Amino acid sequence: MEKTPSFPSREFDALLREYRCHKLRSIEPDTIPEVPNQGENTSTYVYKVVDGDTIKVLYTYGSKEHKISIRVNGVDTPETRRSRDLEEKAGRVVGKIVADKLHKRFITVKFLKWDKYGGRMVGDVYMPGGNVTLCDYLISNKLGHPYSGKTKKDSWTDEELNYIIDFGDGM
Repeated sequence: MEKTPSFPSREFDALLREYRCHKLRSIEPDTIPEVPNQGENTSTYVYKVVDGDTIKVLYTYGSKEHKISIRVNGVDTPETRRSRDLEEKAGRVVGKIVADKLHKRFITVKFLKWDKYGGRMVGDVYMPGGNVTLCDYLISNKLGHPYSGKTKKDSWTDEELNYIIDFGDGM
């Protein structure tokens, strides 16, 4: 595992012990109205992949470690909780693909703004290595739709969902 200035391995092990005890502070618009390191590339550690377009990271802000939910900028993936079984299955596949790429890894995130639903940040999430965004990876592999943050208008077709499921089976 690559060491970063924010999380050397000894300190990170202690941080994980604290996390398991729920002592990490969460950053939210109510507690910290400004976006931490807005527009800057920031080293984070992915401790959970929620779904294809939402991850949770550990991050140092000021002198304290925090946990932050990140909504991946520019992409929408199938939902994992839908009444359509096909979309739910495709959503789980994309979530697994993202988890295989990011979970328990150090990545770079560029925090952009607070999400419209609160409690999450919108950010550019970079794949390990730092050259390709998760958004670009998902869209170029037809695992996500471009998304501007406005109301979603395009629903997923059965053809797109089946492609995603087949893509996941081929990995």
